[in-house]
Amino acid sequence: MTTKRTKKPAGAKEIECDLLNRASLFALSRKSWGGSAKADLSLIKTEADKRLLSVTKSLLQSDELVAIQHHMKRVRDWCLARCMPSFLRTGIYFVALTEVERYEEYLNTAARELKDDLVPRFLETYGERKSAARTALKNLFKESDYPAPEDMARRFGIEWNWICFAPADNIPKEVREREVAKLQKAYADAQVQILAALRAGFGDLVNHAAEKLKVVPGKKPPVFKATLVENLQEFFATFGSKNLMQDAELAELVERAQKVMGNVTAEDLRSFEDTRGRVAAGFEEIKKEMDKLVGERKGRRFDFRD
Repeated sequence: MTTKRTKKPAGAKEIECDLLNRASLFALSRKSWGGSAKADLSLIKTEADKRLLSVTKSLLQSDELVAIQHHMKRVRDWCLARCMPSFLRTGIYFVALTEVERYEEYLNTAARELKDDLVPRFLETYGERKSAARTALKNLFKESDYPAPEDMARRFGIEWNWICFAPADNIPKEVREREVAKLQKAYADAQVQILAALRAGFGDLVNHAAEKLKVVPGKKPPVFKATLVENLQEFFATFGSKNLMQDAELAELVERAQKVMGNVTAEDLRSFEDTRGRVAAGFEEIKKEMDKLVGERKGRRFDFRD
């Protein structure tokens, strides 16, 4: 487990950006033993041209390893649901300063659970699972694919950093000034993209809801999954932490959508025609307003689950 907080370099003070007063740059890293490897094609009989093949073998059948993988995914999903992409570099996000302590608490807890519970449980059965793999894989079993038990624990970890982009203080003045100007523009562009991405993300949710809930007389109602409601509820719950640009127009529409949904469940929408009609009509009105907002500022789409 590693957490690094970077002090604000002197060069960063030269960069004026409202966003930097409300958010910090954040990076998350998760490492895990994958439990798979390439198979030796020389040991596989086939009439196909092996130069065109790439065969992967599963090294273990382990519920304990699957539990670790699910844990890692939950950590990633939790973090990405509450931040915005930086649009500065891939894998770097903006987290509201009001959320930093919450991130620290969650990630420290998640890292401890990984280290003190999930990994030890996996290691307890590692030898047994490996023996079973030896039997199942037969001639495809390769001892070197399996780390020694004492090395395996180091293959897992959750690390995160609170970072700051700024030019170094010890470079020539003219170079530093040029770099400050480049970063100033990058941060300004990021602010525009963040606002547009949040609008586009909510617009997509609204469009999907309006499309799936709309009932046309004489036609069979569209089928929708429970995730339609779940995704909306998650957006409502995390919007405050993602609204880094303090977009008042979007906040008003999100509040309206939240009131339209209320405590309605997916089953309510399927079972009660009046409820479905009311919610569909509400989202159709919100969709019209969202189309205007999204049209005002077009930016890169961002899937908040990616």
